[in-house]
Amino acid sequence: MPVDGGPIQSQVNGESIRCEPAKAALLAPEGERIGIGGSRSIVVATLDKLRLLATARTMLGGDDVRLDLQQPTVMPLSAGKMNFNLRLRSTCSALDACRMNGQAAAAMALDDVFYRTLCAMLLHARLFPEEARSPGASVDGGLGLACQYIVAHLAERLSMTDLEQISGL
Repeated sequence: MPVDGGPIQSQVNGESIRCEPAKAALLAPEGERIGIGGSRSIVVATLDKLRLLATARTMLGGDDVRLDLQQPTVMPLSAGKMNFNLRLRSTCSALDACRMNGQAAAAMALDDVFYRTLCAMLLHARLFPEEARSPGASVDGGLGLACQYIVAHLAERLSMTDLEQISGL
Protein backbone atom coordinates (compact mmCIF):
# COMPACT_ATOMS: atom_id res chain seq x y z
CA MET A 1 0.00 0.00 0.00
CA PRO A 2 1.59 3.30 -1.01
CA VAL A 3 1.45 5.62 1.99
CA ASP A 4 3.24 8.71 0.78
CA GLY A 5 5.23 10.00 -2.16
CA GLY A 6 4.66 9.12 -5.77
CA PRO A 7 2.58 6.32 -7.22
CA ILE A 8 3.84 2.76 -7.34
CA GLN A 9 4.28 1.36 -10.84
CA SER A 10 4.92 -2.37 -10.52
CA GLN A 11 5.27 -5.49 -12.59
CA VAL A 12 3.68 -8.44 -10.79
CA ASN A 13 4.24 -11.74 -12.56
CA GLY A 14 4.51 -9.79 -15.82
CA GLU A 15 1.34 -7.71 -15.30
CA SER A 16 1.66 -3.92 -15.08
CA ILE A 17 0.01 -2.41 -11.97
CA ARG A 18 -0.24 1.20 -10.74
CA CYS A 19 -1.30 2.34 -7.27
CA GLU A 20 -1.71 5.92 -6.12
CA PRO A 21 -1.03 6.85 -2.47
CA ALA A 22 -4.25 7.12 -0.41
CA LYS A 23 -6.30 5.83 -3.36
CA ALA A 24 -5.45 2.16 -3.86
CA ALA A 25 -3.57 -0.79 -2.39
CA LEU A 26 -2.18 -3.81 -4.21
CA LEU A 27 -2.80 -7.42 -3.20
CA ALA A 28 0.03 -9.21 -5.01
CA PRO A 29 0.30 -12.99 -5.27
CA GLU A 30 3.54 -14.88 -4.78
CA GLY A 31 5.98 -14.52 -7.63
CA GLU A 32 8.04 -11.83 -9.27
CA ARG A 33 7.40 -8.24 -8.14
CA ILE A 34 9.35 -5.34 -9.60
CA GLY A 35 8.65 -1.78 -8.43
CA ILE A 36 9.51 1.29 -10.48
CA GLY A 37 9.43 4.87 -9.30
CA GLY A 38 10.98 7.54 -7.16
CA SER A 39 10.80 8.26 -3.48
CA ARG A 40 7.85 6.67 -1.71
CA SER A 41 6.79 5.13 1.57
CA ILE A 42 4.89 1.83 1.53
CA VAL A 43 3.43 -0.78 3.87
CA VAL A 44 4.12 -4.41 2.93
CA ALA A 45 2.60 -7.42 4.73
CA THR A 46 2.64 -11.16 4.15
CA LEU A 47 -0.81 -12.74 4.47
CA ASP A 48 -2.09 -16.15 5.47
CA LYS A 49 -4.38 -17.06 2.55
CA LEU A 50 -6.45 -19.54 4.56
CA ARG A 51 -7.03 -17.00 7.31
CA LEU A 52 -8.00 -14.35 4.77
CA LEU A 53 -10.58 -16.72 3.23
CA ALA A 54 -11.89 -17.83 6.65
CA THR A 55 -12.27 -14.20 7.77
CA ALA A 56 -14.07 -13.29 4.53
CA ARG A 57 -16.41 -16.27 4.93
CA THR A 58 -17.22 -15.25 8.51
CA MET A 59 -17.82 -11.61 7.54
CA LEU A 60 -20.28 -12.77 4.87
CA GLY A 61 -22.19 -14.95 7.34
CA GLY A 62 -20.80 -18.24 6.08
CA ASP A 63 -21.56 -17.51 2.42
CA ASP A 64 -19.38 -19.15 -0.19
CA VAL A 65 -16.46 -16.81 -0.82
CA ARG A 66 -14.41 -16.85 -3.97
CA LEU A 67 -11.32 -14.68 -3.86
CA ASP A 68 -8.81 -14.89 -6.69
CA LEU A 69 -5.56 -14.68 -4.76
CA GLN A 70 -3.49 -15.80 -7.75
CA GLN A 71 -3.92 -12.54 -9.69
CA PRO A 72 -2.75 -9.06 -8.68
CA THR A 73 -5.70 -7.09 -7.33
CA VAL A 74 -5.83 -3.32 -6.97
CA MET A 75 -8.17 -2.51 -4.09
CA PRO A 76 -9.72 0.93 -3.54
CA LEU A 77 -8.85 2.60 -0.25
CA SER A 78 -12.37 3.99 0.02
CA ALA A 79 -15.79 2.60 -0.76
CA GLY A 80 -18.92 4.62 -0.08
CA LYS A 81 -18.45 6.14 3.35
CA MET A 82 -15.76 3.63 4.36
CA ASN A 83 -12.18 5.01 4.46
CA PHE A 84 -9.90 1.96 4.39
CA ASN A 85 -6.81 4.17 4.17
CA LEU A 86 -7.63 5.70 7.57
CA ARG A 87 -8.48 2.27 8.98
CA LEU A 88 -5.16 0.75 7.90
CA ARG A 89 -3.20 3.78 9.08
CA SER A 90 -4.87 3.66 12.50
CA THR A 91 -4.14 -0.08 12.77
CA CYS A 92 -0.48 0.56 11.92
CA SER A 93 -0.40 3.36 14.53
CA ALA A 94 -1.84 0.99 17.13
CA LEU A 95 0.82 -1.56 16.19
CA ASP A 96 3.52 1.12 16.59
CA ALA A 97 2.09 1.96 20.01
CA CYS A 98 2.71 -1.67 21.05
CA ARG A 99 6.46 -1.04 20.49
CA MET A 100 7.05 -4.36 18.74
CA ASN A 101 5.47 -6.25 21.64
CA GLY A 102 3.70 -9.15 19.95
CA GLN A 103 1.81 -10.04 23.13
CA ALA A 104 0.33 -6.53 23.37
CA ALA A 105 -0.59 -6.53 19.68
CA ALA A 106 -2.25 -9.94 20.06
CA ALA A 107 -4.19 -8.81 23.13
CA MET A 108 -5.57 -5.90 21.11
CA ALA A 109 -6.45 -8.30 18.25
CA LEU A 110 -4.67 -6.05 15.74
CA ASP A 111 -4.14 -8.99 13.42
CA ASP A 112 -7.90 -9.53 13.29
CA VAL A 113 -8.51 -5.85 12.54
CA PHE A 114 -5.96 -5.99 9.72
CA TYR A 115 -7.47 -9.12 8.11
CA ARG A 116 -11.01 -7.77 8.47
CA THR A 117 -10.00 -4.50 6.81
CA LEU A 118 -8.43 -6.33 3.88
CA CYS A 119 -11.53 -8.51 3.51
CA ALA A 120 -13.74 -5.43 3.58
CA MET A 121 -11.59 -3.90 0.83
CA LEU A 122 -11.87 -7.05 -1.30
CA LEU A 123 -15.59 -7.58 -0.64
CA HIS A 124 -16.82 -3.99 -0.27
CA ALA A 125 -19.60 -4.41 -2.84
CA ARG A 126 -21.08 -7.34 -0.89
CA LEU A 127 -20.46 -5.97 2.59
CA PHE A 128 -21.62 -2.40 2.04
CA PRO A 129 -24.55 -2.51 -0.39
CA GLU A 130 -26.24 0.78 -1.28
CA GLU A 131 -29.41 -0.03 0.66
CA ALA A 132 -29.11 -0.39 4.41
CA ARG A 133 -30.18 -3.75 5.75
CA SER A 134 -33.26 -3.69 7.92
CA PRO A 135 -32.85 -5.55 11.19
CA GLY A 136 -34.72 -8.81 11.36
CA ALA A 137 -35.72 -11.24 14.06
CA SER A 138 -32.41 -13.11 13.75
CA VAL A 139 -30.50 -9.99 14.82
CA ASP A 140 -32.01 -10.12 18.32
CA GLY A 141 -31.13 -13.80 18.78
CA GLY A 142 -27.63 -13.38 17.40
CA LEU A 143 -26.99 -10.34 19.55
CA GLY A 144 -28.09 -12.25 22.64
CA LEU A 145 -25.70 -15.12 21.79
CA ALA A 146 -22.85 -12.66 21.35
CA CYS A 147 -23.60 -10.98 24.69
CA GLN A 148 -23.71 -14.34 26.49
CA TYR A 149 -20.41 -15.34 24.91
CA ILE A 150 -18.74 -12.07 25.93
CA VAL A 151 -19.86 -12.43 29.55
CA ALA A 152 -18.68 -16.05 29.67
CA HIS A 153 -15.27 -15.20 28.17
CA LEU A 154 -14.38 -11.84 29.73
CA ALA A 155 -10.84 -12.92 30.60
CA GLU A 156 -10.08 -14.05 27.03
CA ARG A 157 -9.08 -12.27 23.84
CA LEU A 158 -12.23 -11.59 21.81
CA SER A 159 -12.32 -10.31 18.25
CA MET A 160 -15.04 -9.16 15.91
CA THR A 161 -14.51 -12.33 13.88
CA ASP A 162 -15.12 -14.45 17.01
CA LEU A 163 -18.34 -12.56 17.72
CA GLU A 164 -19.52 -12.92 14.11
CA GLN A 165 -18.96 -16.67 14.27
CA ILE A 166 -20.92 -16.95 17.52
CA SER A 167 -23.80 -14.67 16.53
CA GLY A 168 -24.09 -15.38 12.81
CA LEU A 169 -24.31 -11.62 12.24
